[in-house]
Amino acid sequence: MEKIKKLRILLLDDSPDDRLLAKRALTKAFEEVQFLEPIDEGQLAKIMDEGGFDLVITDYQLRWTNGIKVLKTVKERYPLVPVIMFTATGSEEIAVSAMKAGLDDYILKSSRQFVRLPAAVQSALVRAKEVRRRWKTEEELLKARREWEAIFQAIGQPAVVIDPNFNILVANRAAIEKAGGPEKIIGHHCYQVFYGSQAPRPGCPVHRLLSSGTAETVTAEMKVGDRFYIISCTPLFDEKGQISKIIHIATDITTQKRTEQALKEAEERYSDLLERATDLIISLSPEGRFIYVNRAGREALEYSQQELKGLSILEVIHPEARLLFKSVLRRLLKGEAVDQLSLPVISKSGRSLELLGNLNVKMGPKGPEYIRGIFRDITREKEMEEERKRLQAQLLQAQKMEAIGTLAGGIAHDFNNLLMAIQGYNELALMKTDPNSPVYRHLQQMREACHRAASLIKQLLLFTKKQSLEFRPLNLNRIIHELSQIFRRLIGENIKVDLQLEAELWPIRGDTASLEQVIMNLVVNARDAMPHGGVLTIKTENLLLTPGSPRLHPEARQGRCVRLVIEDTGIGMDREVLEHIFEPFFTTKEEGRGTGLGLSVVYGIVKQHGGWLNVNSKPGEGSSFEIYLPATRASARVEAEDEGALPDLRAQGEGVLLVEDEDMVREMAADFLRERGFTVFTASLVKEAWDIFQRHGKDIHLLFTDVVLPDGTGLDLAESLLAIKSDLKVLVTTGYTEQEVPKVKGDQRIRFLQKPYPLRTLLMALNELLQPASVQQSAEEGRG
Repeated sequence: MEKIKKLRILLLDDSPDDRLLAKRALTKAFEEVQFLEPIDEGQLAKIMDEGGFDLVITDYQLRWTNGIKVLKTVKERYPLVPVIMFTATGSEEIAVSAMKAGLDDYILKSSRQFVRLPAAVQSALVRAKEVRRRWKTEEELLKARREWEAIFQAIGQPAVVIDPNFNILVANRAAIEKAGGPEKIIGHHCYQVFYGSQAPRPGCPVHRLLSSGTAETVTAEMKVGDRFYIISCTPLFDEKGQISKIIHIATDITTQKRTEQALKEAEERYSDLLERATDLIISLSPEGRFIYVNRAGREALEYSQQELKGLSILEVIHPEARLLFKSVLRRLLKGEAVDQLSLPVISKSGRSLELLGNLNVKMGPKGPEYIRGIFRDITREKEMEEERKRLQAQLLQAQKMEAIGTLAGGIAHDFNNLLMAIQGYNELALMKTDPNSPVYRHLQQMREACHRAASLIKQLLLFTKKQSLEFRPLNLNRIIHELSQIFRRLIGENIKVDLQLEAELWPIRGDTASLEQVIMNLVVNARDAMPHGGVLTIKTENLLLTPGSPRLHPEARQGRCVRLVIEDTGIGMDREVLEHIFEPFFTTKEEGRGTGLGLSVVYGIVKQHGGWLNVNSKPGEGSSFEIYLPATRASARVEAEDEGALPDLRAQGEGVLLVEDEDMVREMAADFLRERGFTVFTASLVKEAWDIFQRHGKDIHLLFTDVVLPDGTGLDLAESLLAIKSDLKVLVTTGYTEQEVPKVKGDQRIRFLQKPYPLRTLLMALNELLQPASVQQSAEEGRG
């Protein structure tokens, strides 16, 4: 007999001796047996709750119950567990009753029957195993049937199951709905329900399937009234290999057929016109499948008309654009037109194309009939498109830089106002301090700091492109010397600075602030290229380029020029990086450390100065930037302010209406003008200025006003006052630049003064505006 391991047996018998005999017989027969031996109803109930036993052996007569009750309890709770009744008190009536209740075996106790017990257990377990297998198979079959029925019912088209006599046995919801109810379809012939005929129609796929006996699905296109269907019939076979049932599915293709018919009629009318068109012209079904593609489209996509017909447009659209096109298709089916649609597609050979065009839908009485479109092949413009996308990717960075520029302009305005007050009071203090006093030297240092601050603001405005370039003869060596203390602190102690400057360097014509920016940008780049230290070399030299000189650069021109060289011993650059270093936003620095604008600004400034650049670099060998700037024969001017005394310009009580909302600037300017003999009327608002002018207008000769005021602008105030008093002189000032005050330009009555202005410049402006009035220079002969 088959050996069964780890057997758990529920043994119920009041006789300890009989239990012992049964256990000995079973232990010999099976390798590992565990016996559960309840002695009362409570223990039995607990074992029943826990379960986990493989077989039950019970006596019929138990002192606290009987075998029939045990049998019924087990079969109710565990129907697949076999039960054997092993008893000496039974009868034929008890045996019959037990077998009807599901007993697996009935054995009368005797010394010989104890030996038979293992065989009975073995047999009961084998039968139980077979029962479990059949149950599992039946459950799987039932599950499969339910799944099949669910799928069958979920089919969106009318579907039925037909027997070989054309009778409809089963119908899904769509078929019942179309027929008008189950009573009008179940049990009827399929040709009666679907075609209204009394016999199968010619070409009937059911008839063809039954005649051929094929195992494959048979399809046919059938017309019923004014509707068109694709009928598919799939056979099901019995155990003898005969067709027992047929699954019949009818797919309504009326919309597609009508679309094809409409297109065929349109093709007949416009075929020549469409085929000769250079644009890609297409027609699609409402599902997005090609109905027609003209010659230009076929050539571009590299498909024949036959290959395209019925092919979904999604299959030629680039995978990344398919989701977007699905949303476009939904819009079209709602009746919307889609214009200027950019459509990336892939040809049959794998070539990428870019199409641009329009799509619209032809609507019929019952909805959309077909989609039509016309596209232009813009593949040749792909590189420009890719460049546009690259620039779009940089848009956020550009917006950030624009915001920084706007912020910088505002800071410059506010800083200029503060600087104006500091510088003005400094000059007033200098006027009243003995030049031999130590304090005088301190005040001079303060004035120098003000000049440097004003230069810094100028550079800030240059960065924001709100400061115009002021070209004048310059000595490049002087600029380098003035910056050297700044960038020595900037680059750190682990980088050595080597200045090799030509002693008699020719002047150049340039803008100081922008050239300072060029040098500082290149110095910062050199510092970043030498994180572990190195040598920064800055050279200047005169060059005379003649027709026989080596060709330094494609843009190099003959004549005198100055060469500025900034070299580092840093990490260097490879050829690929060198090809892009002057592109805006290109940077090799980690995110957050560079904007990618430094070298593009350098390039732009050098070009504005009529110069050109050379860059030499190799990985691990450092970099050298050579800048060539045309020399001028004009003498370089020293840009520092005259350290001498202010001109002795004195007024004779002329009235000045001073309008300034910054208190310190207003008070400083008023004090200075009063000391110079002017009668000063002060206001901080446009309204206050109006009130003063209405009271003292005849005594006011000049309006000195800030441009931006809390309740208006100084320019609007000037225009209003000039309309009343045409000979009024106007001097406007602001912390913004003249470029941001367009009304100033071209008006000879208005003079512009950029903050912070030296008091000397203010006096000269007043002198020019009020001449030939009574403001005179007492030392006229000292001028010139």
